[in-house]
This record gives sequence, structure tokens and C-alpha cells, in this order.
Amino acid sequence: MKVVDMHCDTIGELFKNTELRNKIDAIISNNMHIDLDKLETGKYFLQNFALFVNLKYTTKPYDFCIDMIEYWKHILNDNPNIKEVLSYRDICDFEINKKEAKLLGMLTVEEGECTEGKPEKLDELYKRGVRMMTLTWNYENSLGYPATPRNPITGEQLDAAYYDRGLKENGQIIVEEMMRKGMIVDVSHLSDKGFYDVLHISKRMNVPFVASHSNARSICGNRRNLTDDMIRELGNAGGVIGLNFYPCFLKEGSAVEEQFDYMLLHIKHIINKGGIECIGLGSDFDGIDGELIMRDASQIQNLYDFLKRSGLSEHVIEHIFCKNVLSLYKRIL
Repeated sequence: MKVVDMHCDTIGELFKNTELRNKIDAIISNNMHIDLDKLETGKYFLQNFALFVNLKYTTKPYDFCIDMIEYWKHILNDNPNIKEVLSYRDICDFEINKKEAKLLGMLTVEEGECTEGKPEKLDELYKRGVRMMTLTWNYENSLGYPATPRNPITGEQLDAAYYDRGLKENGQIIVEEMMRKGMIVDVSHLSDKGFYDVLHISKRMNVPFVASHSNARSICGNRRNLTDDMIRELGNAGGVIGLNFYPCFLKEGSAVEEQFDYMLLHIKHIINKGGIECIGLGSDFDGIDGELIMRDASQIQNLYDFLKRSGLSEHVIEHIFCKNVLSLYKRIL
């Protein structure tokens, strides 16, 4: 089964490791969750590569993001087996001419402060290839408030007073501009109030949005996951939720051997609340830790095998693994 994954942190992890950043073949083979060899083994069709910027370590998020984009461009230049996705036409062309490359790669940003709240900087990110962006990570920024707010200096969790705070004026402007230009709005990491602010804009502009790497809060109560109402509303809006493989978002304290069982519970719950077309994959590979039942991307087909054994049809699994995300990309890109 071909795989489309809406979120991994591989590029950022390579970039911050000086030794790996200077190795031309680091993207081809490494000891992380994702490299090109592992993606080929796992039958990946399209991988979203997120540029993660941690505001705790930089006061110039836009400049830091631009540096990572330049690194991504070097990777593309050195590795013709990756074809960059800038529009849905690129996906169609790849399917027709598969011999030209082995994998599609789409650039995303994880931390909306990379725009510094300025539409002209958003426009520059778009011109340089970014096609999806989370509005926050875990820190308040000029766009809005996160689901699990932390103190940017100490990293400590902040109190629940932040949970009812949503998009700021800059955030609303940036969301509207993203939807106008065909850049996918990602509400993973965003506060509950922020989710509904995005939903309101989505309904008004008739443009769907995603939660690229989030699960169901009814199954696992972490606030990074979505409530049943959020799942319903996102599904009704035509959006997609990417199943996150992080054990803490599947079920806190669960054993490694139970992870597939909880993935199945999240999948079934999301389908039940939001419909068959609103579930995809958002592994969060190279952005998560702990012992994983799939140690890296090369083992993703083990999830396919498990879902088949559990009684899901080929039709349903195809929606989860690739069809839903590709349909959303067709509509927005």
C-alpha cells in the first residue's frame, strides 16, 4: 500500500546536527526514523518534511527557517530521487513519470512565528516552496496560543488559563492569506479556541484545513489530540487528521505491543465521528521519542498488515494511507 505521511521532523533533525548536515548522503541513510532508503522500503509515495523552529533557541525564527529551506534545496539538488511538490500537478506528473524519481517531498513549517506575523514573510515562505504550516508549536506567538503552552524560557508547562485563547488578529490575517494562496493551514498544536477560530474562517472561505499529526482526545486525553466535536467539524469542513504515532498521544502508559491496538482505536473513532475521508497518517517520525512498535519508516507496512488482520477493508486502508490526503491536496494545491 502506498504511503502519504503529513508530518515528520527529519530535515530539522539533520540540520541541527552539524556532522549530519555536512554529509551529502545523510538523507539517504542514517540512524533516524526516516531516510530515503527506509522510505523506499516502506513504499512511501509522498512525505511531508516539516521545518521545526523552537522559539526557545532563536529570536529570529524567519531567518532560521530560511536557512533550513536552503538546506532542503541542497538536499533536492543532491538527490534527484526526491521530487518536490509545489502543486497538485507535480503529484500527477510523478504518477505518470515514476522513473524520474522515487519519492515526492513536500515542504512544511512547524511554528507559525516563522512568518513573524507578516503576510510578506508568509509570501516569501510560499515562494520558496512551503505548502503547509502549523500556526503554533508549544509557545504563544504573534499568531495565537498553543494547545499545550510552555514557558519559552524554562520550557515548563503553563496553566490552563491559556486554553481558552485562540487566534490573535495577526493569526486571522495569516490564516486567511494561507487559504487564499493555496497553502494548507495546520491546526496541530493549536489551542481549542484557535481551532474554532480557524474553523470559522474555513467555513467562510470554503477551504479545508488539517491537523497533520494529532489523534482523538476521547481515546487519549492529551490536549494535543482533538475532541469529538473538533473531529466532526474538521470532517464536515473537508479536512484530514493525520494519525500520530507518539505513544503519549496514543495512550499514556500503554505497552509497546499495544500501540497498534490504540492506533486502530483512534482510527475507528475518528472515522466514526468525522467520516471515512478525514483520517490519514501523520507519523511525527524524528519528532517523537520512546520505544515505538514501528522502529522507523521502513516498517510502516506492518501497520497495513495489522489493519488488514483487524478486519479493515483494502478500501478503508487506502483512504487512511494515501487517498484522503491526496484528495485534500488536489483541492487546495
